[in-house]
Amino acid sequence: MEEKPKKKINIRLLVFSVVGYALILFLLASAAFVMISGSSGSSPFVGGYSLMWVKTGSMAPLIPEKSYILVEKARPDEVAPGDVIAFVSDDPDIFGQRNVHRVVAIDKDSNGGFLFTTRGDNAETNTVADSVPARGEALIGKYVMTMPLMSVMGRVLSKTVGLFVVVVLIIVVLLVIYLPEIAKVVKKANGIKTEKQAAIDELVRQEVERLKRDAEAAQTAEKEPEPAENDENDENRK
Repeated sequence: MEEKPKKKINIRLLVFSVVGYALILFLLASAAFVMISGSSGSSPFVGGYSLMWVKTGSMAPLIPEKSYILVEKARPDEVAPGDVIAFVSDDPDIFGQRNVHRVVAIDKDSNGGFLFTTRGDNAETNTVADSVPARGEALIGKYVMTMPLMSVMGRVLSKTVGLFVVVVLIIVVLLVIYLPEIAKVVKKANGIKTEKQAAIDELVRQEVERLKRDAEAAQTAEKEPEPAENDENDENRK
């Protein structure tokens, strides 16, 4: 029993496919993450960490405007002066919104709850400490670091043109992955078309040759002299 020939693995195509699909998944995941977290300002904690979208530049240069930051879950008693914290603000101007500022002082209320006096690092926009302290119960977590790549993705995907760019990138990646295969299919289809055309041309040529032969035979038959009847009659008389 004959063994079927094994198909050769196209390493180049395999690498392009893996990298391409990974890039597509990253773009789609980033787009979904930006749309979900952008509407709420943060995402759920996973393993004690979460990403938060910072809209303003009140913490510049540490946290540029429109940046994603990594936040670590923390208890109020784990916060020290100088820490940058994320919290739900009680300030009437931004009540209920998430804010990220540096702790400059720690006090306690009459019930023993923590009160954090905060202030933004940007000296141009934050000349004094925040008028309303952050309650310990409103603490979300402590700032760990700014996420540059995610921040760029967030800035791009937060705009309509950014989503368009992502769609175009996905199309380009798919074309890079499948263009060689598409070219092969097109080349094969063209080859089949050429073979069929060649077969048709050969049939046409044969038919033309046959018609030419028939025409020549007919012309030859017209040129041959007919037997003379008079000669036959003379022979009969003798």
